Amino acid sequence: MAPVCARGQQGTPQLGEGKEGQGEVMGRGLSELHHGTRWTPEQLALLGTLPDAEVARRTGRTPNAVRIKRERVDGEECDRQAT
Repeated sequence: MAPVCARGQQGTPQLGEGKEGQGEVMGRGLSELHHGTRWTPEQLALLGTLPDAEVARRTGRTPNAVRIKRERVDGEECDRQAT
């Protein structure tokens, strides 16, 4: 049986290994990576008007994704009102 590589599982690329440039993209932060489909204006209008579980069901997102988006949108509105 082959021993497990000291860097991780055998054959698993590490940060900076694998496809050319992959390590650079990963090192720049998550803003460069895909975070799912964008919220439409219609979907954004549902936030705060229905329970998160219902918004999740209607939009095909998870309840946690809905909660996070609602909290971020609420925070942005508070920031705009403060200025």
